[in-house]
Amino acid sequence: MFEISRFRELYIPKIQVAKHSNKVLEGLNDLREQEQNILIDITIRISNFKYHAHKVVLSACSDYFRAMFNENMLEAHHAHKVVLSACSDYFRAMFNENMLEARNDSVTLYDISAKSFQLLLNYMYTSQLELNEENVEDVLEVAVYLQIDHVINKCSEFLEKNLSTENYVEIVKIAEIFAIEKLRTAVYKYICNNLSVIAELEHFSNFSFEHIESILKFDFPVDCTELDVLRFVLKWLFSGTITDALERLEMCPSILNYICYEQISKSALDQLLDDIFIKYCKQNSYHIPLYKTVATYIKEQPSIGSDLSCSTFNSRGMQMALIKIGGFGKNGITNNINFCFSHETQWKFLTKIPHVEQCNFGTAVLDNNLYVIGGCFNNHLLQEIVHPFGFKYNPRLNIWSEVPAMRTDRCRFTLNACNGKLYAIGGVIEFEGDAEYTNTCECLDPNSLPDYRSQHATASVTINGVTKLYFIFVVADTWEEVTRVPTPRHHAGVVAHGSKLYIIGGFVKDSIFEKDVAPIECYDILTNKWTYDEKNIQEYWEHNCATLYIPKYIDFRNPRS
Repeated sequence: MFEISRFRELYIPKIQVAKHSNKVLEGLNDLREQEQNILIDITIRISNFKYHAHKVVLSACSDYFRAMFNENMLEAHHAHKVVLSACSDYFRAMFNENMLEARNDSVTLYDISAKSFQLLLNYMYTSQLELNEENVEDVLEVAVYLQIDHVINKCSEFLEKNLSTENYVEIVKIAEIFAIEKLRTAVYKYICNNLSVIAELEHFSNFSFEHIESILKFDFPVDCTELDVLRFVLKWLFSGTITDALERLEMCPSILNYICYEQISKSALDQLLDDIFIKYCKQNSYHIPLYKTVATYIKEQPSIGSDLSCSTFNSRGMQMALIKIGGFGKNGITNNINFCFSHETQWKFLTKIPHVEQCNFGTAVLDNNLYVIGGCFNNHLLQEIVHPFGFKYNPRLNIWSEVPAMRTDRCRFTLNACNGKLYAIGGVIEFEGDAEYTNTCECLDPNSLPDYRSQHATASVTINGVTKLYFIFVVADTWEEVTRVPTPRHHAGVVAHGSKLYIIGGFVKDSIFEKDVAPIECYDILTNKWTYDEKNIQEYWEHNCATLYIPKYIDFRNPRS
């Protein structure tokens, strides 16, 4: 006999047999479906229907049955005969002869759908679940009753995937009845994303106080302005009978407290209150006490916005973030876009430009949509190809869409947003031989498209390859040196946020073989001081930077395009 080494005694490798679990499941189902009902040890009775099964299968899938059979299962050995029989013809024959005379137990279940239980029983034995719009609620009810968590999750995912303006009311009721918080959250996120449509539907006025409060309290992004949000809330408050008006009078402060008044101008608020009075109070005098309470509460708000500070973009449920767009890193060129919230230090992946890997494109933010236009890329011959194509990213919906191509192919140009339009200025138009530059400028007006509009203006700052920082005072038309960049660098990304300038990435040495990068540096215009973040060095160069509002509770799944 050969000797086994001490090491072999201590370490015995385990061989993983592929598809073993599938074989076990198939064997169990074969045992159940045979006419002899081999090794069946439980009969489930629902109304006039009987279903034969194995206790071990029901217990493995359902906490309900596990608790029910617990006392009977205490005498189980280290292996279940039914599992051995499912996997082996030898054990099947051995146990079959001895167990045919065994008396089957019986369990009666009340107040659940027999048809749905049959679907769940089939799932337990086949891992296949038949779900459709007609049976999903009944299947979910039985799954909750039997405490089958994985089926509950599948039903929840099915309902979430099929949300629409026709069924969202029923689905939110289902989520609340069965206490499925994940589904409930998904429904309210859907309502907020479609609030401008849902608020105009007839049944919106029948929403309960809890529904309206949840819409506002969840703080999800919405598809309308904050003025519209307030208009929809007032519409709900003033819709209904005298009894409704009295009940909602007490709810006013708690509901109106969720409105972001800093995004609504005083003139817009005054006009809205006038419209509400004319529409609801002139015909129904019982609304006047409610109107007085609403008007007083709104006018006392200390953070009402101004006509200049308010725009059509609504930052509800959104948070300002610094974003890094494309560029080069240690792994080469990338189309990735990363973000970092202003109160955090960690950079995370946001999305990816839906184009071949490219560089030297123009970027701008207009109406909180990120535009990436033009640029260049290498073809299979390593020739640098300049292109005119552009894309727009909507962070609220996590969607990319195409925008009209520029009239001129260009890269290494600036893209600026001003007064609701995009301006592409200068750049390189081709690379055959020496680079050919252009001094042309072209404009894209998104308002001419069936898309979002904007009423705000933005400015752009470009700083690269120098140590001095200058400001131009447009009133006096003079330049003044105000500071020096602590770490000279080139190919860096620069972005302004509030009163601060952030310089991110870039090279600190001229040699292309020494790609040393500098820490993130921030200049505060108000205090005239620089701060540093040496712990989060961004090893990127030739990238763009911007600020963008993105959802606070961002979904990191792949963006739609």
